[in-house]
Amino acid sequence: MRHALLSLALAALLAAGCEPGGSASPAESPRVFAAGNQNNLYAGVTAQVDGEPGFRFYQRDALGTWHAGEPALGAPAAVAAWREHLMVFFPTGRCGRFGLGRPDVEPAPLSAWKPAAACEDGLAAVVFGFLSAGDAVVLRYENGTWSEPEMPTGLERDRMLAPQIVRFGDRLFIVWREEVQDFPGAGAPYRLRFLTGRDGGKWQGPLLSRLRVGSAAHVAAAGDTMICLFRKVDPSGGSEPWFLATYATADEDWHETGRVEGPVPEGEVALARAGDDFFVATLDGGRPIVARLDVGTRQVEPAEAVAPERTDAEPADDLFSIILVVTAGVAFMLLMVGLRRARGMVREPLPVGEPGEGRVLVPASLARRGAAVAIDYLLLGVVFVLPLFALLFPDAMGRLLDGERLGYEHLLRFEAVRQAVLLVYFALTEGLFGRTIGKTLLGIEVRSETGRQATFRQVLVRTALRPIDELPGLYLFGLMHIIVSPKPQRLGDRLGRTLVVDTRRSRPLDGSA
Repeated sequence: MRHALLSLALAALLAAGCEPGGSASPAESPRVFAAGNQNNLYAGVTAQVDGEPGFRFYQRDALGTWHAGEPALGAPAAVAAWREHLMVFFPTGRCGRFGLGRPDVEPAPLSAWKPAAACEDGLAAVVFGFLSAGDAVVLRYENGTWSEPEMPTGLERDRMLAPQIVRFGDRLFIVWREEVQDFPGAGAPYRLRFLTGRDGGKWQGPLLSRLRVGSAAHVAAAGDTMICLFRKVDPSGGSEPWFLATYATADEDWHETGRVEGPVPEGEVALARAGDDFFVATLDGGRPIVARLDVGTRQVEPAEAVAPERTDAEPADDLFSIILVVTAGVAFMLLMVGLRRARGMVREPLPVGEPGEGRVLVPASLARRGAAVAIDYLLLGVVFVLPLFALLFPDAMGRLLDGERLGYEHLLRFEAVRQAVLLVYFALTEGLFGRTIGKTLLGIEVRSETGRQATFRQVLVRTALRPIDELPGLYLFGLMHIIVSPKPQRLGDRLGRTLVVDTRRSRPLDGSA
């Protein structure tokens, strides 16, 4: 029974698109990897998943919250943070996008090639690797398609140790360490080499740096800074500290800035950027931990633990499900109460003022008010909210159009833009004309409780409280307030002393047409 369950679990992982691990192999020492972009930081570790080579990863969003992704099969050959996903390239040449949902693994973009390094480049992902013949190749993934491969020349595969690719400024950098034969006593036997290339242009290099490194060199770029974290060689065989070097555009070379201070890890590390900050990832008890690296002071801050293991579902997903169920239950109860009370309440005439001067106001029905709001929201979303959001945040809009889930930061920005457009629209249209486009089409308008046209101050009050009446969604709070109030008023109407009336049924108080 246990064997059958394990077999079913493995089949489910393969069906979800994970990279096949092949036959079981002896467990290797776990390796840490890291990647990041403007909004996300990823830290992961290679591990055995159901007896096969695989990996586990963790994602930190723009708000600093860690989330655990599902374990996946396959040993990563290169990783990159791409949009809201961790893009993983496998030794077989296949690539996969991993996030907090189901992984999406695609066939290899080239036949008989092996990826070696990857990075994010704006809205695209760039990967560097080698063909079976040993030629270097650079591929770009953008808008769901792979571009024609670029073929940098002058690169010897056997001499390129631990190559990395980084976007810095307007150029791509391929950086690696290479063994050099210098005079005796020169120090480290490796020097940094790099190749640069602009979009659509020729690759320049390879250039040999004056920087000498040991057996490890990690490169990352953020803003106007590109750094290299490396170790030197200790002739006595002891543990060497980590050093930091930065790239200078003035002479196009690397320059050592000094020793890294603070709680620097002893073992192997991974370097990544998130936003404008640099982070060092290492392993602690088989799980990644990350620490911020201050380039100016060369100081490593105390390490930060990542999220706990993921179980059946993310806590955020559970909370969302609970909110959804509660909201649906409240909406159903309010609907039942509304069906029993709304008919008599919302159609009851309200005489206001003295005969000859006042009016008989007939409140608009809930159906007309809801339809008018739906028309206004649809109109504003298509004409104003989405175009404005695309103009202000083109990267987020591109991800939304690609069907990706936006991060918390983008959702907050979208909600801010939406609320600003709504408040301006309702305040201007109702303040100047007493009605919006939706209300005009449905024959309803906003009036003062006295029967006169609502003042601009009254409209501002009811408009400012509109976000509260929307809570927790679908205007449930406003609907509840309409049902329980003496008059059919949401909170904004009550505090602003306004009524939404049916213009076709309202008439002067003296009874004339």
